[in-house]
Amino acid sequence: MATSNIVLTVVNGARQPWRPGTDVLVTAMNGRQKLIVRDFVKMPADGRIRLPNLPVQDNLDDRFTVLVSAKDHADAGFTPVRIQADTTHALNLMML
Repeated sequence: MATSNIVLTVVNGARQPWRPGTDVLVTAMNGRQKLIVRDFVKMPADGRIRLPNLPVQDNLDDRFTVLVSAKDHADAGFTPVRIQADTTHALNLMML
């Protein structure tokens, strides 16, 4: 099965990388709203969260919804993130 990757960059209201070590909940759903990723991760120092090996189906399932949330902050997300086989896609989100 073909796969794809999403690199999620999370910034604050000043457009600076999110605080390293902060727990954030990352959710990724495919085009049929099937939950593919839902996990708490510690924010890396570079502010980039990698979502590797997402399944590519070559249909509407490849239109992902990606959400991030952290305690005491507004959630952020984007849809559709259209993934393609053997490609890394960049997504930038701002949490306030």
